[in-house]
Amino acid sequence: MDFRQDQILLEKSPSLIQYFENQINLIKSEEIKQLLISFLGNIPKYKMEKPTSGSGKYHPFWQNDYAGNGIHTKNVIKILQVFERAFPNLRWDEIYCAAILHDIEKWENSEIDHTTNKHPKLAAEKFKTFCKEKKIPKKFYKFVCHLIMWHDGRFNFTYADKEKIKANYTKGLKKKMKYTEAFILHSADMISSSRDLWESYI
Repeated sequence: MDFRQDQILLEKSPSLIQYFENQINLIKSEEIKQLLISFLGNIPKYKMEKPTSGSGKYHPFWQNDYAGNGIHTKNVIKILQVFERAFPNLRWDEIYCAAILHDIEKWENSEIDHTTNKHPKLAAEKFKTFCKEKKIPKKFYKFVCHLIMWHDGRFNFTYADKEKIKANYTKGLKKKMKYTEAFILHSADMISSSRDLWESYI
């Protein structure tokens, strides 16, 4: 895995549009692609230049340095491409759109040294607001925002009180996540974030 080349790419890219060019091009709908490009044009680069983890406790080391959040995001999408071969009939344009955006609000500003556990909700709300301003159909952005909101599954901040869900959190999570697409994105995020998995091969 040549993560150093990805660090160089982000450093040289004038914006996140160029950095995610290959990932954006996985989206077949030109309308969704252009919407995503327009949205990314307003997202500062530091959102992806920061590490993907503030503590460095769980993610592999190559996601915890410069461009770590961007590298993690791209790795999620590589994993999703494998899932697409197994589940070709899912709403892949929406999954890829959500995947590119899922961690854009981990870092609320460039000065802090910790991520926010509310980043799924913050990212979903930012995209929802943008889509509403552009008069995008609710059916589309509601679905994408749902995927963003639940990309961290049972680790979602709304599940912080384990006492309330300890009896059977999986049953409750199925009701929360609703769609196969949400579980697929969550699975890819979990795989990308696995330190034990990736560092065994580097």
